[in-house]
Amino acid sequence: MFDPTRLLSDPYAKANVDHNGKSIIVNSNFRWTDQGFKTPAMKDLVLYEMHVKDFTAHSSSGVNGSKKGKYLGLLEGKGTDKVLGHLIDLGVNAVELLQ
Repeated sequence: MFDPTRLLSDPYAKANVDHNGKSIIVNSNFRWTDQGFKTPAMKDLVLYEMHVKDFTAHSSSGVNGSKKGKYLGLLEGKGTDKVLGHLIDLGVNAVELLQ
């Protein structure tokens, strides 16, 4: 039964701001360049949870200067020497970014 005093999520929304049901408009004109990407099967999933700040700010990360503690720090280095290359070496195929 519909309750006009209660906020509901838009069932067709592409994204929500929070749990209160407020939806946002998403620009769907973005052209993705990874059309060949396939999600790993659940049995093959190797998930790594990380806090970007902790992962890139630590002295062992190899990240220098203003990129320490930032998303750009994940791209520091060249090829598989990038900070994310460490995860590739571990066999990780999915990353969950934590708050």
